[in-house]
Amino acid sequence: MKGEGRPGIMWGRGTLVDPQYQIDPNAESGSEKGVLNPSLRKASSGDVKHILGLQNVTTKRFNLGQATNNFYDEDGYKELRQGEAPPPIKE
Repeated sequence: MKGEGRPGIMWGRGTLVDPQYQIDPNAESGSEKGVLNPSLRKASSGDVKHILGLQNVTTKRFNLGQATNNFYDEDGYKELRQGEAPPPIKE
């Protein structure tokens, strides 16, 4: 997010960031190339502390996510399964 420095590991694709963290630093902010370059994300100590907080004390195991069986195209858009309706358009 603009003005917050180096992007954290959990920052999503398409996030508006300072120019040096964009796909193309010379692109207009918010354009196709003026958003977060995912390869420049970095895990912070806060990210690590959050993950360590997810540990189940009894089993000593971590649950780091949930399997969704969703597939996404190369642009990051969810591919619809046969018969699945697209999400409603937010206005």
